Amino acid sequence: MRILTSFLLIGLVYYIQRYLYEKYWDYQLRVTLSFEDGFVTEGQKSYLIECVENNKFLPIPLLRVKFSASKYFIFGKESNSNVTDQYYRHNVYSIIPYQKITRKYPFLCSKRGCYTINHIDLISRDLFLSGILANQVPCESTIHVLPGTVSSLHYPKYLISSLQSIILQSALTEDPFELKSIRDYEPYDNMRHINWKQTARSGQLKVNTHFPTTQQNVSICLNLDPNIVSHQEDLLEESIRIAFTIATMLNEANVPVRFLCNGKDIFTDQTIRMEAGSGRHYLTQLGVSLARIDLKKSVNNFTSTLDQFLLQSHLSHQLILISNYRKPDLLDVYQKLVDCGYSCFYIIPILKSVEVLETPIPNTMIWEVDYLETTLSETP
Repeated sequence: MRILTSFLLIGLVYYIQRYLYEKYWDYQLRVTLSFEDGFVTEGQKSYLIECVENNKFLPIPLLRVKFSASKYFIFGKESNSNVTDQYYRHNVYSIIPYQKITRKYPFLCSKRGCYTINHIDLISRDLFLSGILANQVPCESTIHVLPGTVSSLHYPKYLISSLQSIILQSALTEDPFELKSIRDYEPYDNMRHINWKQTARSGQLKVNTHFPTTQQNVSICLNLDPNIVSHQEDLLEESIRIAFTIATMLNEANVPVRFLCNGKDIFTDQTIRMEAGSGRHYLTQLGVSLARIDLKKSVNNFTSTLDQFLLQSHLSHQLILISNYRKPDLLDVYQKLVDCGYSCFYIIPILKSVEVLETPIPNTMIWEVDYLETTLSETP
């Protein structure tokens, strides 16, 4: 009789707890994923923060939290993760009532882009670890991975001198009586701007920057229409890095930059068009815009964008064109700009193994891209 009573009590407890878990297991259960940073640069580390909170009287003896993230997030090698087309991970928790658990997972951002975690899968069991209780909760965690900048070791030998001429021309409009800031010396700076007092105090070369008396803009035009299909993504990614590198260099020299690109935003499907600006906020905004470019989307023809410059004064604009595409339609428009008196030069990113025929068009510059080097640095 006692055995039968025990079985009946156990059965009653089982069905009561089963009923409670089926109805309330995910009540006041809050699971969130968030990135510690809103944006980082290629090659930098960040953290994914996972927070599980059980704000009710029922304990959760077993909870599996599953999610997927980009395969370009390089986490440590762990048994509870798998990388195929994406990075798949599941974590296991045992949570007592009114407990909150927070974990931080470091990862390396290996490739430019805008990445989102859209949902989290939750799988649980009752106190007897029987049955499967499952739910999917929405998640809106986004991180922007800004393009990296190219090392000065990879600059073409004529780049610094070309930028120096642009910076010098812009510097001619500076007001020598309006000091803006003091910063570290860069290779393109004029020696007459060195602040010797601050240099002696810090032990490093420092230069003065001044507010301009008139505004002269540098327009960086980035064309993401490839010239050939082979390895186009590697060349286009490097083109984006080159454009961001030059914008960074000009920004550090206090030169206002206008930016135009026919790459399309992953969310809005719009091309990038940023009016002239400078400063840290402007550069960050530009980096975020470049991070959101989706290279899988078709791009607009860039010749119409260059045609717009023919309607503007060449005295207030200097043009830097970055384009692997170098077919006659684009070259003809570029030649017209040169003939109209625009100060401009054309950067052509190409693979080291590709030979480029010399062109009669002036101010062209070859930027060699090592396919193997960029591939090895981006492979998780």
